[in-house]
Amino acid sequence: LVPGKSGVEPLGIVFVETLPSPSQEAPAPHAGQEYDLSKETEQRIADLEQELQFNRENLQATIEELETSNEELQATNEELLASNEELQSTNEELQSVNEELHTVNAEYQSKITELTELNNDLDNLMASTGIGALFLDENLEIRKFTPEINRIFNLLQSDAGRPLHHLTHTLVDVDLMEIVRRVEKTAQGMDREVQTSSGDWFLMRVLPYRIAANVVSGIVLTFVDVAPVKKAQAELERERAQLLSLFDSIRHVIYVADIDTHEILYANRACRDAFGPDLVGRVCHEVLQRREAPCDFCTNDAIRKPGRDTVEWEHYNPASGAYYQIVDRLIRWPDGRDVRFEMAIDVTARKRAERDSARLAELLN
Repeated sequence: LVPGKSGVEPLGIVFVETLPSPSQEAPAPHAGQEYDLSKETEQRIADLEQELQFNRENLQATIEELETSNEELQATNEELLASNEELQSTNEELQSVNEELHTVNAEYQSKITELTELNNDLDNLMASTGIGALFLDENLEIRKFTPEINRIFNLLQSDAGRPLHHLTHTLVDVDLMEIVRRVEKTAQGMDREVQTSSGDWFLMRVLPYRIAANVVSGIVLTFVDVAPVKKAQAELERERAQLLSLFDSIRHVIYVADIDTHEILYANRACRDAFGPDLVGRVCHEVLQRREAPCDFCTNDAIRKPGRDTVEWEHYNPASGAYYQIVDRLIRWPDGRDVRFEMAIDVTARKRAERDSARLAELLN
């Protein structure tokens, strides 16, 4: 038997050797040499035990690596769970932003409805003023006209397409073709009070018909009845008072400023609430923008340009801390001077919504 080891099944070795017969024995050249088999066996067993120990160590290392990998997988799983919770939180935030956007959209829809109604009101107002208008194309041929123009010209619907010089009119001492051609050449509008052969007075305005900023495609002639001047002045004053009262009921900032001196001539209630009660008589850039000199973005020059009496723009006002969508328009004050009418709609909420949308886009990306 081979000497045993703890935990190892005992082993045995059997050796079989064939011996020669006595008659055939011959002295071997190395008859006295012996082999120690137990030492070789022990060496082999030691090698096997060493190999077994090496395999055990490798197995232990593999188990430890697997345990480490399992711990890493558990940590990764925990991170994924945390990320999932963050995504759920983000989803809730996005849901809140979506609800806010729905609210803002509803407000915009309301504003669009108000603007549509206002546009319809203006269309009906123009139709009810009784202004005669004649639209000419680039060849100075009749394109369309309003019924009131028949107080100046004898026109039928079938006259569309006829050249202007074929028409007769009732104006006294007026070379209409010369005026129209001058406006067409210079692209500058012209106002003039004219009288008809029946004694009626009109304010005639001849304007270029613009289809783009610097593109003219015809002429527009308008005739406003100004015969009863005093009555008209009284009516205008009454309408002005009503308009100012209406402006006071509007939530948007509205004010009127002299286009040359920048003096504030009128400020509605919303404007006074936003910038202070004592605005009339003061300079607009000082009280509304907190500037010592006129604003470099002032639109006075822009609205004075012929054919462009309205400018729409957006501006952040540091004095009130709000964003505004602004409409500036050149109008005639009752005393005859040109003034700037401004209406500023607070769009701070829209700007915030746009900022929130940008943040939402960043989150989604």
